Amino acid sequence: MIHVTFTNRTELEENVNHPFSRLTKHMVGLAMAAATLMGANSAAAQDFPEKPITIVVGFNAGGAQDIMARALASAFTAKTGNQAAVVNKPGASSMIGAKFVADQVPDGHTIFVGSVGIMVLQKLLGKTDISFFDDFANAGIFSETLPTVAVPASSDIQSVSQLIATSKEKPGELRWAHPGPGSTFYWAGLGFAFANDMDVKGVPFSGGVNVRNALLADQVDFAIVGEAISRGFEDKIRILAAVTDSRRALLNDDIATFDEIGVDYLPYRSPVAIMMRSDLSQDIKDYYVKTMHEVIESDEFIELMEKSNMPITYMSPKESLDLARELEKNAKLLMETTQ
Repeated sequence: MIHVTFTNRTELEENVNHPFSRLTKHMVGLAMAAATLMGANSAAAQDFPEKPITIVVGFNAGGAQDIMARALASAFTAKTGNQAAVVNKPGASSMIGAKFVADQVPDGHTIFVGSVGIMVLQKLLGKTDISFFDDFANAGIFSETLPTVAVPASSDIQSVSQLIATSKEKPGELRWAHPGPGSTFYWAGLGFAFANDMDVKGVPFSGGVNVRNALLADQVDFAIVGEAISRGFEDKIRILAAVTDSRRALLNDDIATFDEIGVDYLPYRSPVAIMMRSDLSQDIKDYYVKTMHEVIESDEFIELMEKSNMPITYMSPKESLDLARELEKNAKLLMETTQ
């Protein structure tokens, strides 16, 4: 940064013929231009947003991330008075939506709500050029869908240990459902099966709702699916445990974690973050970090998430970035050990 000490006009006129006078004038001009630009940026930040915000979700309407994003949009409007609308861009494990946001004009009016875990996986698998670390800045993680092991209520299997034992008694016979190889639940299931030397057959379905339907129809022996997907179907679906070491994102106190029951697994998670293009001005990034944190803490958002049975697990942008690095490390370990 150029620092210029301004003198009075008389002193400048007396030194007009000084050999460095032209340089001084040039430096003064640069300083004034910089000050003008900073003022313009500040004014622009104060005026932001200038139009409704579009929140893009990479999955169909009605899914967990869509529900989270709509709660966020509604609370954002209530908190700020600015309109926010959710647009669904499903496909390619949410990467169509992520790419759509990355390709938008960098004015800050289009943001992305998506799974950090999925984005990290898709990049490592070579399925996309979009990078969570390079193409996006984040305004924080605000929720998460934890993978759980679930069985049809009609199943004789009552525990995870019994499931593991049954898989060894009947190698290659048990079928497990997952939302596709690009999903974090698939990799969580793969890590669970690998760590316990289970010979089981994976059956992919398109999305968590179809995994639930497979359980309801007794088409599979067990599934790796989000906790929320069984809400309203407790008499037909039995959750055995959550594939995690933390209760933070669990809504049901009766569900045990793998750590609590001593089951081996290779961990993988699906935290959901608010993301924006990385090349936005710092003022706009700061706006989202501050405003979205306030929105997440608002009564409106908390009430909407509670009604939808969705957990709130806020993490700051730095904490979110650190978790993403941890997920990247875990994903690489999963790929090296299970493939």
